[in-house]
Amino acid sequence: MLQNAFKSFYRCNSECQSNIIFKKSEETAIKIGLELKIPRRAIRQTQRDNYPSNNINDFFRQSLFIPYFDSIIMSISDRFSDENLKSFSLFNFHPKKMIKMNIEEFSEVVKSINNLYGPLLDNFEEEAITWYEIWQKKPCDPNTQIINLLEESKYYPAVNTALKIAITLPATSCSVERTFSALRRIKTWVRSTMSNMRLSSLALIHIHKNRFDDTLFFENHKTDVMNHFGLNVRRLSLLFDS
Repeated sequence: MLQNAFKSFYRCNSECQSNIIFKKSEETAIKIGLELKIPRRAIRQTQRDNYPSNNINDFFRQSLFIPYFDSIIMSISDRFSDENLKSFSLFNFHPKKMIKMNIEEFSEVVKSINNLYGPLLDNFEEEAITWYEIWQKKPCDPNTQIINLLEESKYYPAVNTALKIAITLPATSCSVERTFSALRRIKTWVRSTMSNMRLSSLALIHIHKNRFDDTLFFENHKTDVMNHFGLNVRRLSLLFDS
């Protein structure tokens, strides 16, 4: 649906849409004193294509506008293909989705998920039906996040695993890129000898800081943290052991 909207609104009306963008670009260029012109072209161009146009608007429509939206349409089509959409059916285990489905529709969703993640989900179909029946009788807050349902599903291991898989499905690559950006801030040159366990813990605290109450954490777990690190063997080599 999304790729069809891009095709009909932008790609099929590329001339009209590019004219609107080019007009705004001309107005901005006039304000900052910039001259819009076609890049220098040669007969034997090896670094970029020689688009057959002497008009600035037509040149940039062929070189930038159309290729850009073609790449967006291809990315959306690949991301939301029928094969990938099967994984996103895991979000139907949210109560606000389940209460809108009858048992036959929900059973079809359960079968498709079981075919996709069967080896990871033991006794999944039976637990999923039980999970469905519970939320048909139980009041549900539509604003409840899936991560908050993990506590509710702790007695249903297969459903709990399915919800964890749903949480880890990224809608885009932005969340992965943010993780690497956070890692660059955490793993500095000063912390070059940090162990993997401490690095993972710091990364979780930093990335999910909106769900981490440091005051409450240290009041409840400061003794456990001190005992844990106090019992570790020191990596510093001493001449005499105590």
